[in-house]
Amino acid sequence: MELANGSEWGERWNSTAAPDHPDLYNYWAWSIMDGALMLLIVSGNTLTILAVTMSRRLSSLVSNQFVLNLAISDLMVGLTLPYHLVFYIDDDFGQIKWSCLMRFILIILACLASIYNIIAIAVDRYIAIVHPLHYSRYMTKVITRLLMSATWSVAVCISCIPVFWNDWEEGVACEMNVVVPKTYTTSILAPMFSLIWMVMFVLYWRIWREATCHARRMRANTCCPTSANDWKSIQVGFLCFLYLINTLSQSRGEVRASE
Repeated sequence: MELANGSEWGERWNSTAAPDHPDLYNYWAWSIMDGALMLLIVSGNTLTILAVTMSRRLSSLVSNQFVLNLAISDLMVGLTLPYHLVFYIDDDFGQIKWSCLMRFILIILACLASIYNIIAIAVDRYIAIVHPLHYSRYMTKVITRLLMSATWSVAVCISCIPVFWNDWEEGVACEMNVVVPKTYTTSILAPMFSLIWMVMFVLYWRIWREATCHARRMRANTCCPTSANDWKSIQVGFLCFLYLINTLSQSRGEVRASE
């Protein structure tokens, strides 16, 4: 009996004295990774925002407005990482409905805004390369502002859907696969991301195709005439050389004849 009690107390002591090292290591590993990623994202995008806003030459370009908008959305992605990390530090923070929902709303909003801004940049580059003569007519400041407003409006509308449509319950873990409905992910987010990547692929394929054709036209218009001109120059130089040799030989003949 005493031996059984001793073994029971020993198991209790080991269970209380030995910490859960793998969970602790995972926590610190994710904390370091999130912290380093946050510093890189925040510092890089902050420098981009300052460079565009403080330079009059950069801010005057229409294409740089899309770059500025993308930097703002990417900066938002970096700023949501500390909020996301709080849920691993304090478990009770995830038991509050609004704080739990904001965890997913913010990250979805930032990611959607970044992707939509990438699409806007792709459209801008497509018009600039495929239709360069009509770029100033298509991409005016008004159209640029409307396009940037549309990207943020659509991102806000889609990211706020979990506010009204969620599976949050008290005492349930604040995880995306638990709180956010699966239908929302499979019926809205997944098809939308697939469509965005398809549109981006088509746009950049057209840009690559147009750039390739333009490079071929440049080689056809510049390389061949240059070669022809070079060959003509060689012929002219050779004829001049022959004329010079002929002139010298005649002058020598005349000198000898006079002697």
